Amino acid sequence: MVTWKKPVNRINICKNETHIWLLPLKLKPEKYSLLKTVLSDDEMARAERFYFNMHHNNYIAARGQMRKILDKYLQIENHKLVFSYNEFGKPYLENELLQFNLSHSHNLALLAINLQYELGVDIEYIYRKTNLLQIAKRFFSTNEYNELKSLPTDLQRKGFFNCWTRKESYIKARGKGLGIPLSKFEVSLKPGDSVLLKCTRHDPAAVKNWMLYAFDPHPDYTAALTINTEETQLIFWDGSVIL
Repeated sequence: MVTWKKPVNRINICKNETHIWLLPLKLKPEKYSLLKTVLSDDEMARAERFYFNMHHNNYIAARGQMRKILDKYLQIENHKLVFSYNEFGKPYLENELLQFNLSHSHNLALLAINLQYELGVDIEYIYRKTNLLQIAKRFFSTNEYNELKSLPTDLQRKGFFNCWTRKESYIKARGKGLGIPLSKFEVSLKPGDSVLLKCTRHDPAAVKNWMLYAFDPHPDYTAALTINTEETQLIFWDGSVIL
């Protein structure tokens, strides 16, 4: 578990820092109404396309809080932040050096921010019902699947989500989504082992250029960060107090 700092009105970030924000998604009704006012028309249109109310509210909570936090760094009014997207759907800020990435699962979201390096973050609620070994056999490499299967039963769930979050953070950082098959690179997954990007068969040089970090933002969740620098200082912020 990590310690989450309380934020101030304006946040400064240094080149050697990466800031991680933990955001609640389960809010009071008036908070969702407030966050709707900072979203763009296209974001609201996307929110309205969600069939389930929980997914609708989670999207509003995550995107709205992201806008309010980015304002703390850029001192730009929320509605003036303009997002563009690459061909794989990864968002970026037009005319700004700030790098960011957002992930959400169940009742929590993570927002990672860096001044200059490309990055990806992923958070997962580890107690959702799913057939872990079946999914691992389909998406993980053969080595990863065999390692997961060999773990004691009580460690397999944690091992699976260690692997999944680390892989997701990597493909998000690279900005190519599933254009990089999950089976074409390998990460460490055994609970207690060092956090490693072990091999990248799709791009052999990547294993040296991208760093992988892992942490548990909450007892029921696990998370990972991938960033294109050899060293960065992680600073953790509590986003629950920004509204």
